[in-house]
Amino acid sequence: MSEHNDPAHKPPAEAGPYQRLTSIVAFELGLGAIALLIATWLSLDLGARWKIDLATLNWAVIATLPLVGLMLTLTQSDWRWVRILNEPIETYVRPMFGQLPRGSLILVALAAGTGEELLFRGVIQEGLTQWQGATLGLLLSSVLFGLAHALNRYYVLATFFVGLYLGLLYQFSQNIVLVILVHALYDWIVLRFLLFSRPRK
Repeated sequence: MSEHNDPAHKPPAEAGPYQRLTSIVAFELGLGAIALLIATWLSLDLGARWKIDLATLNWAVIATLPLVGLMLTLTQSDWRWVRILNEPIETYVRPMFGQLPRGSLILVALAAGTGEELLFRGVIQEGLTQWQGATLGLLLSSVLFGLAHALNRYYVLATFFVGLYLGLLYQFSQNIVLVILVHALYDWIVLRFLLFSRPRK
């Protein structure tokens, strides 16, 4: 029997949209679970920085606008370094998120905002701040946030500044919910824009 007709040699089936959604959400929430375990181990009281009320929701919307405005402006720029920054949109973002079930981007954004902010701001920034001061906590957590999104060198730089912005929000508000909501809103708006706009030529 030919290898091509042998069921034992069939190529693995590509993950369907719901499997991909489950994997993405599980990964992001897994980061949050790891963060909570580390926080418990380090005796970091994240509950004391967990505040949600109408003012938090309002400030989250306001604080998201500068990030969204800047990033949407950059996606339309023709500068060479911005074109390099935008390369992962076609090679990574559209293939990964473009086939997800309808309406699931909000779930992905909430999972990413929760998991990543609990880890980078709630544990890394907070832990380093308590250990060596606010400046080191802010800078090192932002560097690590950038490196965790290492799709290319300019993407690392861009996400470093996003991390710096979120870190400053956290530093001044002392409210992890605020940065979770800003991160989630930003991801949701930008992903929707990138996925539903025409690819640039």
